[in-house]
Amino acid sequence: MRITPDQYRRESWLVHGLAKDFVLRDCWRLPFKVTGPFESFLHFFLTENPIRANRAVQVLFGIRMTLGRALGWDARSEGVPGTHESSISGRLPAGLKRGFSLPEGSPFAGFRGVYSIENEALLEISNRTIFALIHICRKDDEVWLGIFTKSRGFLSDLYMKVIEPFRYLIVYPHWHRYLKERWEAIE
Repeated sequence: MRITPDQYRRESWLVHGLAKDFVLRDCWRLPFKVTGPFESFLHFFLTENPIRANRAVQVLFGIRMTLGRALGWDARSEGVPGTHESSISGRLPAGLKRGFSLPEGSPFAGFRGVYSIENEALLEISNRTIFALIHICRKDDEVWLGIFTKSRGFLSDLYMKVIEPFRYLIVYPHWHRYLKERWEAIE
């Protein structure tokens, strides 16, 4: 279920202090409960491939990956307009363990684990298209998902505008349904 950025920001998650200069673009409460350890759910999330959710999602990701390779969108961000920063790990509070490894074969290749604490984890990707954060957290027995972005300039803004209807109408609904089915099958 989609939630508002205001609802998301009301929570006292670490990401809010780290990503003040990012746009909180997409906020969701996933359609299932998680009662066990958060690390178990995080491992599940990081190993379940969103591309498997539906044929339409596969096609959209295939188009995106093909265009990304052809146009160099996924190259590292050093020297890219919009920001010189390529990681927010330097913003972490002293004493907080920086980074974590994604499981081998994770479909989130290209992302880096910024932090993982008791009920919250943050991934980042920084390339020529966008600087983006995926925030996964648990509130009681609900899992919330937030997508934060930092523009790289006009083309970055245009890219986000073009993919918006596909995210809301195809990718998120199918991905969340897929995650629900997979999670409930192992619970």
